[in-house]
Amino acid sequence: MKKESFLIVISLIALFFTMPSFAHKVNIFANFDGEKIKGYAYYSSGKPAKNSQVLIAMPDGEHIDQLKTDSNGRFVFSPKAKGTYKLILKAADGHLAETYINIKKENLPSDKKGLKKNNLFLQEDLQRHSAKCNLTIKQLDKLLIKRLAPIEKQIEQLVIAQSKITFHDVVSGLGYIFGIMGIWAYLSSKKADK
Repeated sequence: MKKESFLIVISLIALFFTMPSFAHKVNIFANFDGEKIKGYAYYSSGKPAKNSQVLIAMPDGEHIDQLKTDSNGRFVFSPKAKGTYKLILKAADGHLAETYINIKKENLPSDKKGLKKNNLFLQEDLQRHSAKCNLTIKQLDKLLIKRLAPIEKQIEQLVIAQSKITFHDVVSGLGYIFGIMGIWAYLSSKKADK
């Protein structure tokens, strides 16, 4: 009886000590819009990671820049060259998160008259199509960014919702703990019977 009580107490203590570590998990979401890397840092509760440090590095570890998130957890960075950028978020209490953004040369702003290459069209096709509708490439880009902003916001909200710890997650975790304890108790009782 003492052994079972001891196991229950130890299990409850372990459960309560592991909960806070998940309560403040930090996440980082970022994307490249053709000109800038824009991102959002947030805790698993959905609250923004305000005034947190964001380090921009290349995969080899070379630090390129250092930013701070604003009061809404947002940050912006203008990449100068193609490559894979590593974004490292350092939030309060030492919480870390990282993500990678791969920028191809054709996705960077070009030097010729502000035109950009696109994966779907060649530069000449863009000029021909924009001439027909009297839009410059810059105006077309601005229009696309404006039109895609709600979709970007929805994706961001989905990412936040998926990273939150739900009641279902807690109950599932407890189920695993009690299941493992049950198996262990069963095996221990079999050993005691022998």
